This record gives sequence, C-alpha cells and structure tokens, in this order.
Amino acid sequence: AGIVTNVQYRTGKNGKDWALFTVEGYDESHEFRIFDEEYLKLKHYLVNNQFIYFKIGVKDGWVNRETGKKSEPRIMFQDAKLLANVLTIFAKKLIIQTNIADIQPDYVHQLSALFQANKGDHSVLFEVMEFEKVKRLIETPLPEVSEMETVSFDGDEDTIEATEPEISIPTEIEEMRIITKLEMPSRKLKIKISNELLFELEKMQVNFKLN
Repeated sequence: AGIVTNVQYRTGKNGKDWALFTVEGYDESHEFRIFDEEYLKLKHYLVNNQFIYFKIGVKDGWVNRETGKKSEPRIMFQDAKLLANVLTIFAKKLIIQTNIADIQPDYVHQLSALFQANKGDHSVLFEVMEFEKVKRLIETPLPEVSEMETVSFDGDEDTIEATEPEISIPTEIEEMRIITKLEMPSRKLKIKISNELLFELEKMQVNFKLN
C-alpha cells in the first residue's frame, strides 16, 4: 500500500498496452510494471497521487531453455483497492487493552458512548490487565578512561596510551510486568471499525489493536 506516482502508460512492440508506476511509502518506494489482463483489470487505479492497496503474488521467473538460467521472480497483480476502503474490508475485530487501574466510571461511560455512536458488525474483545512494578539491576559500563604514559626505549622517550580496565556499576531500573490478564469477548456489542472511531480512541488514549 502507498501513494501511486510516476505513472507511465506504454505500448509494446506487439501492440499491447502496459504501465510503469511507483508505489511510495513513508520510508521506501518501489517501481512496478503491469501487463496484459492485469493491466486491463486494474489500470483505473493507476492515477498519480492516489492512495492504493495492491494485493500481489510472486511466482518463479522463467527458465531459459538454452542457458538454464532463471529470470527474476514475477509479480502477479491480483487485486487493488482504494486505501481508504481497506480498513472496513479487512478489519474483523477491535481489541481494547486496559489497565485495571484505569477502569473508572468516566472512562467506561465515554467508551460506551463512543461504541453506541459507531454501531456496526465488527466484534469487540476487552483485554483487562493487572500490572505490578518490578525492580531489577542492570550492569552499566563506565566509559573507558585513557591516560598518556611516557615510556623509555634505549634512552628515547615515547608516549603510549594506557587504558583503564572497563568498570561496570549496577543500576536499578523499574519496569511494569503483567501479573494478570483477562480476555473478555463481548457477545452483544457490535461496532463499525472506521478511521473516525480509531481517531476518537486515540484521543481518549485508549490502547487498542485490530485483528
């Protein structure tokens, strides 16, 4: 999934149309070529600056009968969708992860009101966890200390670097550990998973994941 850019429509020597395009993400981009039936099926998604989700498969490359060498793997385009529509299609379940200490009346009422305003067909699972603080010691090495030492060789003085042995000191750190975890799937509550719902959960600082 990503932004479609640098779309170039081409026509091969055999008269068949094909396309060259790039899919850009946050930190990387890839160039693709699409041909034949796949091109005819999906060409309307190949528009610059569109956010598109592609479903692809990878097959082994062709084997040259004369040389026995195999070509690069082939990418087969199976489907494409507007990225904005993918969330509601593929998301099946919303998992709410809550620290038991955070379950207060205001929190419950806000969450209930949000779900009532976003009714749909998706399931909700609540993961309620109890944490405890644990302390443990870790060894933190001190930076090496170098000193310059003068040494005489046959009457000539030379300077060498003498390094102190590495010393570690114990440092106490505090961590949170789950001691109890209870999973509670809701039988009656059904919601519509959407970008708007997830945005509101983030505003409430609710930990969640999709499955």
